[in-house]
Amino acid sequence: MGPEDYNAIACAEVEIGPQEPIHPIPIGFWAQPAAGIVQGLWHYQKLHGRISYKVRHALGGFPWQQGVPTDLPNYNPAGAPSQLALDGLPAESVEETIAANAGHTEAQLT
Repeated sequence: MGPEDYNAIACAEVEIGPQEPIHPIPIGFWAQPAAGIVQGLWHYQKLHGRISYKVRHALGGFPWQQGVPTDLPNYNPAGAPSQLALDGLPAESVEETIAANAGHTEAQLT
């Protein structure tokens, strides 16, 4: 191919959907298989991590477990003032919007 071939149009017939691989994916392509002792250590550490997390969580040993919860969704008192200002928005009930758009099949509630 030369420089004059670069301004071309390509066309192809493409089937939409999952495709079978052309060549089989070899074992160990993404990650090499681990030796027996490495697999044993991996599973031991995984079990140790699960148990230590559950114990530490039950004892309240994480910094995020201390004090009064102040973030959502853990803390949302009913009497808290809202910081959302709706004064500048026009008030229109849903019933009025539905009645106004009853004859229009393409109308949507906004």
